[in-house]
Amino acid sequence: LGDVYKRQAPFYRPSAENCTVSKSGVSATDMIYRAGDPDYKWNVVDEGTYEVTLDTKAMTISVTYID
Repeated sequence: LGDVYKRQAPFYRPSAENCTVSKSGVSATDMIYRAGDPDYKWNVVDEGTYEVTLDTKAMTISVTYID
């Protein structure tokens, strides 16, 4: 039941696959809020601390590398 529920719960996620987060920011700022597949994820390529801001009205994300 746990896996079925997880697939049905909506999440904020990138609108397309292969979206990266790095020291230079996020490769695509648009996002979607939905459940199910495809389950796209942001791929963090540079280890560190980031400030992440979600604008849920405009459906955008901004990412700033801190250190």
